[in-house]
Amino acid sequence: MTERVLPLEGQKLAYVDFDEPAPEEGYTRPAVTSDLDVANLITSEMRSQPKYAFIDPDNQWHKVVLDIDLPVKVLPSTTEGHHHLFIDKAILWEDYVELMEVMARIGLIERGYLFASKERGYSCVRLPWVKKAPTKNAGQDNSPAVQDFFDDLFGPEPATPDNTDPRD
Repeated sequence: MTERVLPLEGQKLAYVDFDEPAPEEGYTRPAVTSDLDVANLITSEMRSQPKYAFIDPDNQWHKVVLDIDLPVKVLPSTTEGHHHLFIDKAILWEDYVELMEVMARIGLIERGYLFASKERGYSCVRLPWVKKAPTKNAGQDNSPAVQDFFDDLFGPEPATPDNTDPRD
């Protein structure tokens, strides 16, 4: 038997009978299970709250699990553990900016990347064979213009757990 490796750890698993006829109205809600021999779905819902759940302890936390019905490529960045996502779908710039704003607000992309993309009028990443030169503060732009832009867009960054502002 092939070893089963989950694509994400800590997610709730579920089961649905794909052969069962769909109900006339609504849908069949999958049954949650922790048994890998029974499960045939992985959900976005986390089994337990993350360590930073104090930010909003009354809501259930999720990780991104999507069924994308278009060609997608995910390539590793030269920064360990980082990736570049390519989705083969043409969209208007205004819609793309809205998508990137939401992604920056929830932490899927860096705020500085959003700022630079909006300034340029397009997003971009290095080609796979181009290596990033090491820099002192790579990936950080804490200039007042950038910080003001994000404060206007999202409000100030949340305080750290000890209630200090990381920019102080």
